[in-house]
Amino acid sequence: MNNKIIFKYQLNIQDFQVIYLPSDFKILKLDIQDGNPCLWCEVDNSSDMVNLNIHMRPTGFSFTGIEHNYIGTIGELYVWHFYWENLK
Repeated sequence: MNNKIIFKYQLNIQDFQVIYLPSDFKILKLDIQDGNPCLWCEVDNSSDMVNLNIHMRPTGFSFTGIEHNYIGTIGELYVWHFYWENLK
């Protein structure tokens, strides 16, 4: 049985945040909607739930010590780059 659905997660402009989502997920898009950064993911809502660590860095700022997966970049005047941390 296919339990796939697309969920939207609103993000904040901050260095680190955690979202709670099904473990079987695929990130589809990062964009701004109504002035807020949002992440759209295809998920299997019958899978176990996990915490996903989201890291944000403005252009010109460094980050080290964490293996990151690129999500996307948003912004015009200020530009932010979003990554998710590998689940262990």
